[in-house]
Amino acid sequence: MKLRSVLIAVTAATLAAVAFSCAPRNEEPPAGGPTAVRTVTVTETVMRTVARRDARAGRRVFQTVCARCHALKPGDWTGNRVNLTALQPTYETTVAKVTRGGIAMPSFSGKLSRRQIRDVAAFVSRTAARRAR
Repeated sequence: MKLRSVLIAVTAATLAAVAFSCAPRNEEPPAGGPTAVRTVTVTETVMRTVARRDARAGRRVFQTVCARCHALKPGDWTGNRVNLTALQPTYETTVAKVTRGGIAMPSFSGKLSRRQIRDVAAFVSRTAARRAR
């Protein structure tokens, strides 16, 4: 589903670029004026789409993979679960821990895709910070 969205974005950007390059140019808009348009390359559009963090998808990953060892509710230390709300990890810290593992935490580098790791890190860092308030 995500790949389909990326392919649609690439196709749309390519078609727009072709249409723009084929359009007749009678006069150029003034530089920096109200009608000036910033040109975005296809590569730039694809990179923005691929690099976007999806916290909703991260929630699903958290519930299926992380929830048996981690909690995100304030004060929830039931069993052996580590409460991430109390720790409030940053996005970068979460990506590093999920990718490389930690003291008792295994590495999920080969088990989760880079996209899934980014998404779960976005979900954990946002949710932990919001619930700690």
